[in-house]
Amino acid sequence: MNKLDEIRMHYYVKQDEILESYPRCLGHGITIKNIHDLSPIEIRVYDMIKAYNLPLLPQYPVKNFFLDFGDPVKKIAIEVDSKTYHLDKLKDEVRQKEIEREGWTFYRIEGKYTYLEIHEYFEIKTGGKFEEAQEDEKNEFIHNNMYKNSDCLILYLKDQYYNFNYQENSAKEELSSYSELVEDSEYRLQRRIKRRIEWEKMYGKKE
Repeated sequence: MNKLDEIRMHYYVKQDEILESYPRCLGHGITIKNIHDLSPIEIRVYDMIKAYNLPLLPQYPVKNFFLDFGDPVKKIAIEVDSKTYHLDKLKDEVRQKEIEREGWTFYRIEGKYTYLEIHEYFEIKTGGKFEEAQEDEKNEFIHNNMYKNSDCLILYLKDQYYNFNYQENSAKEELSSYSELVEDSEYRLQRRIKRRIEWEKMYGKKE
């Protein structure tokens, strides 16, 4: 089984646990070990996603494509564009439109805007300290620079989409009866096995 098939199978097998633990589901994404799993600019963005434990799963598959980071519930996609994006921009635009037809919203940021942490970028742009700024000033800076600094983008998405208290309470209400079963580790294991068997029936067992 090649790497891409492994990623697809991982998310297929884990889909129930991702939905049940949403929005605290980042731990059910694929394991990122080194730069062979993500590029350096993607790792920089992933570190910020992990810092806030946002449900933006790395290398999330949609149709025949893979998103750099994707939220499968809210259908939010982050793409970190390397230099190769500009070499075949038309191909990427066609790919994006096809995924958008599935209901996804895209946020793109160029790789060159991932290197500075927000406090560094804020000091360069304003001469001040981010941690000393008023909340209104911070929010305005984040909004105005979300496509010029990857930390700003992640913080913007966090503020716009992820009210964890509300979501966690909603999830508990919606899944209250079902979660009693999920707590049973044996049930969890059997469900994973079932998903694995379903995958192999659909796509064939690949060594």
